[in-house]
Amino acid sequence: MEVRTVSQNSWLHLDDLRESWLFLVVGGAGQSGDRDPSSSASQIDYWELGVGNPEKLVETAVSSLEGINIHSQTELLSELLDKLAAYRYQKTLLVTPDQSTLQRLRAALVAADIEKPSLRGFVHVDVESELESQFGQALEDYGLSDHERQPPRMTDDNQNRIVSTGTVKRFWELWTQVYRLIPAHSLQGVAL
Repeated sequence: MEVRTVSQNSWLHLDDLRESWLFLVVGGAGQSGDRDPSSSASQIDYWELGVGNPEKLVETAVSSLEGINIHSQTELLSELLDKLAAYRYQKTLLVTPDQSTLQRLRAALVAADIEKPSLRGFVHVDVESELESQFGQALEDYGLSDHERQPPRMTDDNQNRIVSTGTVKRFWELWTQVYRLIPAHSLQGVAL
């Protein structure tokens, strides 16, 4: 009888560093309570990106117009697209708080002077739609509605770095709490 061992590189091996999900939060001035994507929705002042899996939030990144190296929305969005490029066409699920996040990002990309912007290569799911359809709940039930989210802040030290206030981590925690109760076909997302 031959005994086979599963190698460390096998897809069966659980790896805390594997990157299954991208959590994207974008925001701008006057966002709180304003759910109409047509009213100044093309203005994005910051973004937060979390990379994670069911076991761990592996990495987070944040950028804002308040940062010392970002001087325009075009630079802000270019930096985001550069971060996303590493995960494009990897069957990575892009998780956003709501559908309006994706609409807002698309509107900002159209308004920005970026050559050939694209979100293709990802599959997308938004947390709010799944909460509504599967649980009859909303983001505000978890303290994560637009007006409850805190934008990134500038550090108090002399380095003037932009740091997260934990919003993307809270979305990851909520997602890991509910995703096992969502039907598998919904978790496959919609191709962008």
